[in-house]
Amino acid sequence: MKKALIIVAAVAALGTVVFLGGCTSAPTVQYTDSTAVDALSTNFSSTDLQMTTSSMVNSLVTSPMITNAYKQNGGPMIIYVDNIKNNTDQHIDAGMLSDSITSQILNSGLFQLVDMNAMAAAKKQLDFQAYSGMVDQSKAIQLGTMTGAQYMVYGNIGTMNASNGSQSSVFYQITMSMMDLKSGLIVWQNTKQIRKVSN
Repeated sequence: MKKALIIVAAVAALGTVVFLGGCTSAPTVQYTDSTAVDALSTNFSSTDLQMTTSSMVNSLVTSPMITNAYKQNGGPMIIYVDNIKNNTDQHIDAGMLSDSITSQILNSGLFQLVDMNAMAAAKKQLDFQAYSGMVDQSKAIQLGTMTGAQYMVYGNIGTMNASNGSQSSVFYQITMSMMDLKSGLIVWQNTKQIRKVSN
């Protein structure tokens, strides 16, 4: 009987040790500088996004062709920023890249933006106002009064991968262009290249 109690106590103690050992503490989470260099891997990172958007927008707003177009237009030019095409084998949030570029372009004061993705939702609302019979037509926004884009900004991102034993590298190339929608001519283009090496 005494021996059985000792065995039961030993099993209970062992169970407690295993249980406590399995309870790990939660990871510590802290805020860091969002502009600090992110070099955790060769994947496209927040640092790459920030460098790319800064370089592209700076090139765009300082381009002599864009400055001249702004003067000829007599004020901000109306543009549409298309989604950047991801031609890599990575999951890169190209929408985030487009959004960041769009925000900086708008804040430059040289451009006004047309959001084509929001246009579909806006058209539903305008159709409702015009055709549902539920909206006072004297207060409805009339169809055909929106302003169209004069220029379109678009781009793509691609990669080349290389490896040699334990070392690997990824080369990124991001190209962006602005097209005059009336003439079809490219009025600005810039390329940003990034190489990342992992040992």
